[in-house]
Amino acid sequence: MSSSSDTDQTTILSDLSAAIEALEKGKVSAPVRIEVEDGIALEALETCELAALLQRARGLRLITMLAAGENVERPANMRLDKPALHPRVREILDALK
Repeated sequence: MSSSSDTDQTTILSDLSAAIEALEKGKVSAPVRIEVEDGIALEALETCELAALLQRARGLRLITMLAAGENVERPANMRLDKPALHPRVREILDALK
């Protein structure tokens, strides 16, 4: 699942679900990279970016599940008027309006 490079100490995670679990439990610290596939990766270079990385990873997992036709139950904190968005993600969405 993970390894560290001796040159930059970046933790590399290759299993998306395991990476999400590790981020949720605080088992990894920055810098960390999640290698999704075919050269696509998600990164957090600093500690302040870990929450955004977790949110991007969760979003990717959700999109992947939807694309595969899986039945997806939305978490309670994402229902109705209570979006749990990272401030940077909110800025991006607001800019797209």
